[in-house]
Amino acid sequence: QEWMEETWGVTTRDYPLYDTVAVVDFGGKTIMAWRKGDALSVTAEQLFPLTFKDMAFRLRHQMANGTKTPVITEFTASPGGMIVVSAAPIAPTTTVEGFDPGRVAILVFSKFIGDEAIANLAHTFSIDGLALTATGMPSHATADTLSAPVRGFDGKIVAHLTWPSKAPGWQSLKRVAPLLVSAFLVLFLFLAALTAFAVISF
Repeated sequence: QEWMEETWGVTTRDYPLYDTVAVVDFGGKTIMAWRKGDALSVTAEQLFPLTFKDMAFRLRHQMANGTKTPVITEFTASPGGMIVVSAAPIAPTTTVEGFDPGRVAILVFSKFIGDEAIANLAHTFSIDGLALTATGMPSHATADTLSAPVRGFDGKIVAHLTWPSKAPGWQSLKRVAPLLVSAFLVLFLFLAALTAFAVISF
């Protein structure tokens, strides 16, 4: 556990890719939980009440069906923004005699996506006025506001990305929407790759 805390827990203090991590054993007991550099006395289900049970079930199902190093990444709503969560089983990457995929521990990383992260996206992809609004459209939205929904694990919209259109509006939509999709796809893959690498390195 000391190795896990030093490798994954302490890193949450100022690491740009994740700010929360938890490790859960095969029986569902949370072995450790950290957020922003501090150890927490909470369970993974308390940290991720909307997603953990579903992600753990899907991971164990995939392991039981022979999927090698499965990784699941999802978005979930959060006050002031949203959270991207990635989970994977801590399991050997080579065949081990007697290994039971039903008894693996689960590693969960997450990152809060708020104003700062959105500002970085806006700067990176040159999207003026990009904003994130939880669930519904913002009160300041107008007919000239374009948007792209972000969906959670259950298919429901957890947030909207909005930005002002520039005439002609559809040209702005066609230019920006693919950039946003690409940006969040990169975020998905980056966190998923990070989780997979951490599992492989364990």
